[in-house]
Amino acid sequence: MHRDGIGASLTSNGALGTGAIVETASPGGKRQSFRIIVFERPRLLTFRLLRSPLFRSADLTFSLEAADAGTRITHEIHAQIRLWLFILLPVLALIGRRALSTDLDYLRRSLEEGLDLTTVTGSGFPGRAT
Repeated sequence: MHRDGIGASLTSNGALGTGAIVETASPGGKRQSFRIIVFERPRLLTFRLLRSPLFRSADLTFSLEAADAGTRITHEIHAQIRLWLFILLPVLALIGRRALSTDLDYLRRSLEEGLDLTTVTGSGFPGRAT
């Protein structure tokens, strides 16, 4: 985890890659565990949420591609929500957009600071680009 408690930590044994388990922490303190199901460094990452009271299943994909002004990030979510959640969908849509915006801003700042998100140091933290 980043020193402010926001970020991601490799919690499984072995290298960061397909099959690895990662725990994330959001600015609000929420922690979730994911299993990486596709990892094609540095352009594609798909991971599966392991447990959730909100979703029966959820797969999230980030793909990066070169664009005229830099890098285009495409984020796809394939989820099956629990039946009782339908009444909360409008509220979750607003919260989800704000959370994703915060996450992408954190990613942008990390990349601008030279953080190499495709490598992991011995401590389990992403490394600095050299």
